[in-house]
Amino acid sequence: MGYQEGYITVNNYDFAINHLVNKAIKNKQVVDFEKLKQVYLAVLWDCISFYDHLALKVLGRRVKHVLLLHTNDLAAYYIGDLVTMIRGKGWKIIPIQEAYQDPIAKLKITTIKSQYGRIGALAQERKTDYRSLIRPSLSYAYIKKALKEAQAFMHTANNQ
Repeated sequence: MGYQEGYITVNNYDFAINHLVNKAIKNKQVVDFEKLKQVYLAVLWDCISFYDHLALKVLGRRVKHVLLLHTNDLAAYYIGDLVTMIRGKGWKIIPIQEAYQDPIAKLKITTIKSQYGRIGALAQERKTDYRSLIRPSLSYAYIKKALKEAQAFMHTANNQ
């Protein structure tokens, strides 16, 4: 039927940002959506840059990336800003069919489970230093701290 294995090359914790926003709203905190946007975009760009550099380290070249975006309100809310940012950095948004034409799609992966996407799996298989796969922005603690430092959530007078 012409099916092909789907994969990502850029993992991120956008779901964690969304979870923390929902938690803040549930706790009746006021969300500063402009500050939230800055954190969201910074975290995603950090992940994009990281995996692009990892591809250069592991494969010796750039790849046509597939960015993971979880289905949630923040992805929908900030997608336009994300596209603008990516294009503003000189990148091009391409159809998934074009991305999957990259030679990375044909590379054999034997790692059954990798939380780091296709490039991370290749790095693991090629015995790349494991510490180079760890990215602070791929953690709840980092995201929680970034949101706090940005003051993206504020308590109201009723719930201080």
